[in-house]
Amino acid sequence: MADFDELKAQRDKIDEQIFVLGQGSRNSEKESRINSLTTEWLKINSEIRKNPRKQISELKEQRVVVSKQMTRKFNNERFDNNYFNWDEMRDQRDFASFSLGKFMREAAVDQLTGLEAEMNVEGQAEMRAVDPNGPMGKCIPARVLQSLSVRSNTGQNVGTAGDGGNLVPQSAMLYFDALRNALILPDLGATFLTGLVGSVPIVQGGLFQSQWLPEGSAVTVSKEAISKVLMQPKRLSSYAAFSKQLLKQTSLGIDQMIQNSLIYANAEAIQRAIINGLAENDQPVGILNNSGVSVVAGGADGLAPTWGNMIALESEIASYNADIGNMGYLTNAKVRGKLKATLKASNVSGYIWEGKEVNGYKAAVSNSVPSTLSKGASSSVCSAIIFGDWSKLIIGNWGGLDLVVDQFTLAASSEIRFIVNSYVDAQVVNAKSFSVMKDALTA
Repeated sequence: MADFDELKAQRDKIDEQIFVLGQGSRNSEKESRINSLTTEWLKINSEIRKNPRKQISELKEQRVVVSKQMTRKFNNERFDNNYFNWDEMRDQRDFASFSLGKFMREAAVDQLTGLEAEMNVEGQAEMRAVDPNGPMGKCIPARVLQSLSVRSNTGQNVGTAGDGGNLVPQSAMLYFDALRNALILPDLGATFLTGLVGSVPIVQGGLFQSQWLPEGSAVTVSKEAISKVLMQPKRLSSYAAFSKQLLKQTSLGIDQMIQNSLIYANAEAIQRAIINGLAENDQPVGILNNSGVSVVAGGADGLAPTWGNMIALESEIASYNADIGNMGYLTNAKVRGKLKATLKASNVSGYIWEGKEVNGYKAAVSNSVPSTLSKGASSSVCSAIIFGDWSKLIIGNWGGLDLVVDQFTLAASSEIRFIVNSYVDAQVVNAKSFSVMKDALTA
C-alpha cells in the first residue's frame, strides 16, 4: 500500500484540478477530463480508506474538504468577477427598497452600503459593457431602474398596510417606465428599448421586383436591396446641485423629487434630439434634419399652415406606400393653437385640429418641436409640423446610470453637484415614413 500522506497529497491535487476545470463554460473536452480525474480520485480515495488507523481522522478531513468545496461552489455561483448574477438571489432582491436619495448621499462621501453598494457593483460591470473606458462614477444598473419587484410573503408583509405596508416605500424606482411616460413619442407609437448591449443594427428590407413572363422564359433575377441603420450608444449627461441639508433628508418625497427632476431633464433632452438633433453635436440625427425625410414647403417666407399642407404631408408618405402603421402628427403648442382656429376651407365648418386629431389621425403636442426656425425673410419665427408612421422610430437605452459626484465646484455654498450619464440613441428605420413642414407661421 502506498504511503498514506502521499496518497492524500495526490488526491488533494486531483481535487484542485477538478475544481479549476469546473470554472467557466464547459465543453466535451473539459467534461471528459473531469470524468477521468474523478475516476482517479475515487480510486485513490478507496486506497486511503483501507487504512484503518486513519479512517476517523480522514472522515473529519473529508467533511472539511466537502465543506470547502460547497463554499467554493456557492461563491462561484453567486459572484463572477464581482458581478452579482446569482439568479435566485437576483429574484429575491427587493428593489423597492432601493433609495436614490440614499445612493446619492452615500456616493457623495464614497461610502455606499447595503443594497445600494451591491447594485453599484453590478452597475459598474454593466457600464463597462457599454463603454470600454468604464464608468466615471458610481453606477445604478438597468435592473434597478426597471424593477417591478413587489415584496410579499405570508404573515407580516407589505402588501397589506396594517401588516407592515405602512413601514416601507410603496414602489420601486421604475425609472425607465417613468421616462417612457414622460416622452410623448412612445404614445404616438415609437418603440422604446432598454438593456441594449453594443451596437444594434436595424435592418430595413428593400423591394423584390416581379415580372409577368411567357411560359419557358427566364426571370431576370433581381437583388433585394437591404439597408440598415446602426443604433449606437450616445452619452447624455444631466446635472443638478443639491444642498447637503436636503440630501440628509430621508423622506420618500425627496427621493421622488430627485427622480422626477432627472427623468424629465432626460426626457426633454432625448425628445429634442430625436426631433431636431444634429449629428455633429454627438446627438441622434433628428427627424427634421434627416436627409431622407420628405419636406413640404409652405412659402418662400413661410406660410400659415393650411388644410392643403396637411393633405400634402400625408400624400408625400402615401406616394412611397409608407402610409401604414402608427400614423400621426406632432407639432408644438403654437401650431396647435393656430390649427384649432383655422377652418379646413373658407365658409366650411370644421377646423383643421379638432379634439386630439387632424384629418382622423392622432395629433400630439410637444414644445420640443421648434418654433424658432427661419425661412426667407421670416427669421426665427417658423414652426415645424411632423407627420409619419411613428412605429418606424426606435429609441434605445444602454445600461443604467453613471453618477459622478462633484463636491468642490459649489463647496462654498454647501452644495454638491451631481453629473448623471446615460447612453441613448434613436433611429428612423425608414425615412420615407415621415414628412415635415418646417416653415409654418403661427402669428
